[in-house]
Amino acid sequence: MYGFESRVRYSEADQKGKMTINSILEYFQDVGSFQADDLGVGKDFILAKEIAWVVISWQVTVERYPLYSQKITVHTWPHAFRSFYGDRSFMITDENGQRMAYATSIWAQIDLKTGKPKRILPEFQTAYRMEEPVMAEGESRKIIIPKELVQQEAFAVQKYQLDMNQHMNNGQYIRVAQEFLPEGFRIDNIRVEYKQSAVYGDSIYPAVATYSEEITEGNEAGKKSRTVLVVLGDQEGKPYSVIEFKEQP
Repeated sequence: MYGFESRVRYSEADQKGKMTINSILEYFQDVGSFQADDLGVGKDFILAKEIAWVVISWQVTVERYPLYSQKITVHTWPHAFRSFYGDRSFMITDENGQRMAYATSIWAQIDLKTGKPKRILPEFQTAYRMEEPVMAEGESRKIIIPKELVQQEAFAVQKYQLDMNQHMNNGQYIRVAQEFLPEGFRIDNIRVEYKQSAVYGDSIYPAVATYSEEITEGNEAGKKSRTVLVVLGDQEGKPYSVIEFKEQP
């Protein structure tokens, strides 16, 4: 397991002094990049090989949101390489080592010359040591899109939303999707699927569904969870990204 210590910055907290979900995901991406750099298979290596890692999906659970100025440790470790794909776990712990948030993710290795998936290079197989995933196999990463969606106003991708690959940054999809959450909605779980990359000037057409589900097992049986699903698609309705936010009782 790899990790680094940090402290929640003012710029990473929301109006209530809690770390935002976007900041949590940015920490997760950063710690993965730091580990790759320290192992010699980071940014300089992949640029020389003309490849890139592209995130395919996230499954994130927040048990407690880190608070402004709180000391935290951010952890990561890989748990599988599969042909073109790599599976990676993440975790944030507090100053006492207690878990606060965790996630699993799937990444694809892409050939920058062709834009197509490329089989995992042997250097990655050698550099990393596999460990058990942070969460057991649970919900499928496949998000079912309901038929009843409410269309929202379209918007164009701006330059500030781009990453180093000149694609709309992964976190920007989530930032946009949060605009459709009801007032006071608390994000306890989030699932994200990335289907295609939006670039500068592309028009994105959001569509939203909101629904409740009754819990049938455990201490919360009989109570309801709330879900907001946001599809960010192109003009033909083909998704760029699908984001599912869930609030537990």
